[in-house]
Amino acid sequence: MVLHTDGAIEEFKTEWSLEFAQSVVGGLIEAVDANGMSIYINEEGKILGLPANDLATALWENGWGHDVLVGDALLVGGLDRHGNDTSLTEKQVQAVYGWAKDVL
Repeated sequence: MVLHTDGAIEEFKTEWSLEFAQSVVGGLIEAVDANGMSIYINEEGKILGLPANDLATALWENGWGHDVLVGDALLVGGLDRHGNDTSLTEKQVQAVYGWAKDVL
């Protein structure tokens, strides 16, 4: 899922790749953990002055965060036993839409 700063949520069926993640966030990527999911954000987002991403921040704070995430974010499932990202489960997708209703 792509979590846009304007609150829009976009689902995608593309295989994860570094190039895809970089295109979503608009630059270098940084991953943060959020409730067993991974959120990829622009590593230089604050330096670049990207707008706050309320939904990504809420998902992250529900896990470990204590800051504000900025810019469009890429949300994927948790890591598998080899350390690779997985797809979101249907339960995770529904949870994200539920959080979005509460946050936005």
